[in-house]
Amino acid sequence: MLHYCAVIAVVVLANFAADAQYIQGQPYPQQPPTTDPGFMEMMMPPFLRASSLSARQEFEAIVTNGNLKKAEITAKVDEWAKRQPQQIQDAFEREKKMQLDMMNLMNSQRKRLVQGLSKEAQAVAASIDALRDNQNITPAEEVEKVLEIFRNTTESVVYELRSVDAQMAPMGDAAQMPIN
Repeated sequence: MLHYCAVIAVVVLANFAADAQYIQGQPYPQQPPTTDPGFMEMMMPPFLRASSLSARQEFEAIVTNGNLKKAEITAKVDEWAKRQPQQIQDAFEREKKMQLDMMNLMNSQRKRLVQGLSKEAQAVAASIDALRDNQNITPAEEVEKVLEIFRNTTESVVYELRSVDAQMAPMGDAAQMPIN
C-alpha cells in the first residue's frame, strides 16, 4: 500500500485521462497526455522538483509505465530514491511518510462512512478496497476493474458511494466527483 504523493498524482492524472477516454469509447492510452511543463512542475512534490531533469524523467518513466504492477512501481520508485543524493532521499522519505499517514487517515474515514451505507454498497466498497489493496495489478487494470464494478451495480449504490466521496472532499480531490 505504499503509494507516494508523486506516484499517486501521476497515476491519478493518467487514470482520469484514461477513464475519460474509456467512457467516451476510446481505448486506454499507454502514456498520460502531456500538459504545460510549468503546471506539471508546480504539481511535483519537493523531492522531485529538487531532482535533476534526468532523475525526473527516470521517475516519470517508472510511474507512467503501463506494464508495471503497483508493487513493481513501488519497488522501482524506492530503488530510484536510493540512487538519489541524500537530500533527495530525505525529502522522498518525508513525502512517503506524509502520504502514508494521509492514506491511513483517508482509509479510516472512508471505512467509517461506508459503515452507514446499505449492505450492497458496503459489499461494492469492499470489492473496490480489495482492488485498491491489490498490488499485483497495474493501475490501469485497477481502473478497468473498478469501472466494471460500477457498470455492474445499481445507480443507487453508485450514488451512495459517491456520497462517501463527497463527504471526504475536504480531505482530497473527491470534490471533482458530482453526486448527481
